[in-house]
Amino acid sequence: MFRDLLKEVDRRFPYGKLEISDRDWTDMLSSLMPKFCEFADLLILEMEETFPKRILRESKVEYLHLKEPSIPLCEVRIRPQNKYYEEKREPIPRPENADGYDATGIQTNISLLRGFRAQNVIYPAAVSIAFQIWGHDEHKGFLYFFRNYRRLIELFLKELNSQFETACWFDNVEKYKGNDIIKKLDLYFLNDDEESYFSIRSLCYSNADSSRVLRAFLILIAIYDSCLGYTKKRKDIDRILSHQKKLKKLISSAC
Repeated sequence: MFRDLLKEVDRRFPYGKLEISDRDWTDMLSSLMPKFCEFADLLILEMEETFPKRILRESKVEYLHLKEPSIPLCEVRIRPQNKYYEEKREPIPRPENADGYDATGIQTNISLLRGFRAQNVIYPAAVSIAFQIWGHDEHKGFLYFFRNYRRLIELFLKELNSQFETACWFDNVEKYKGNDIIKKLDLYFLNDDEESYFSIRSLCYSNADSSRVLRAFLILIAIYDSCLGYTKKRKDIDRILSHQKKLKKLISSAC
């Protein structure tokens, strides 16, 4: 299903065809969205069978799509339940609340990206699995989590061929050309980030198998759930220990 989905994206959104009418965009997304949601639901089902049920009890799953032509097509976003924001006296995020913020504080999302060409380089269609922090309290919570469980976080994240993204430019992060995600986090936290934003993203192209996509999702959803234990009103800071055995087994089976 994963490879078939990406083939369908490439067929409907050729690399060279960047300009698409709003009507064609809507029609093509209407065809792709059910297939993408079915694929994402299979990942979420695996999550339910692997990890504690609290993840979905404490989280809201949102099925979203871009209204205007862009590289991202649609996404399934997992963010805290509305009660999380109410307890913090913060508005519920968009799109559920039109007056809310785009930032959810903390989330994991599965996104479908169309292929494109830039500077004579072709970037094929991909599925993106990302863990994102965008909020002061969540930023601080992740830092405490990172300091407390650095070795476990390193063990899990090193399995991902991931990208580290920030909203602001940080010279020390940009100068580092290596792929060590923990080194990037160390460099990043030497800075004062006014946006309190970063993401850890794994891009899965058609040459990957579905097990790699699942592994990336389970690792990042475990990071999401563990960090949420630091940011919710009633703290639960050792959550990662409940994921440790399952993730180690998942990683060893991929070796």
